Amino acid sequence: MAAYTYLFLLLLLPLSGLEATTGKEWLVTAQSRLSIAGSSNVNEFECASISYAGDDVLYESWDAKSQRPVMNGLITLKASGFDCQNRIMTHDLRKTIQAEKHPIIKVRFLSLQRIPGTGKQQKATGLVEISLAGISRQYQIEAAFEEGRAGNATLKGCWEFSFSDFNIEPPTKMMGAIKVNNSLAVDFELHLQGLTASQQDTVIGKR
Repeated sequence: MAAYTYLFLLLLLPLSGLEATTGKEWLVTAQSRLSIAGSSNVNEFECASISYAGDDVLYESWDAKSQRPVMNGLITLKASGFDCQNRIMTHDLRKTIQAEKHPIIKVRFLSLQRIPGTGKQQKATGLVEISLAGISRQYQIEAAFEEGRAGNATLKGCWEFSFSDFNIEPPTKMMGAIKVNNSLAVDFELHLQGLTASQQDTVIGKR
């Protein structure tokens, strides 16, 4: 009986090694962008993160249950790094999201599952967690993943949230005459660079 058990374990070893090689790491480069769009009772606005330095990492592994690749990882942004192309609006946004008290915005991909398609672009769907102004909330999102040449890829997507999700009051101006609406939309385009085994040893990722 012991001999059969030993033989069974030996047969499993190649499978274990194969499964271990399916993991992949993607470096999020500084060319990536994330913007927040909203509106008031008088106009629309868009505020983009202009100070993202890259160096975050997304991890991709094979999910045996769904038989699909799943991505997860953490992206950190400076709350003071958003620019609305308007000095007053930029100041108001940073004050509203409490940039001084909570200087870091965290975007954590919890389980972004890639769905194989017929073309170059694949649909991706899953959960993302946003930490803003000291509060974390989870959202279901849809995105598009497209792998290019030389180990590059692009991940694009969007989701909607509200100031009230994070217990934040939308800013107002002129004694309430101008009111920013509660609903906002986040749009992101992540430029990814696949890491080799040697690069993975030197890049510090954040889960």
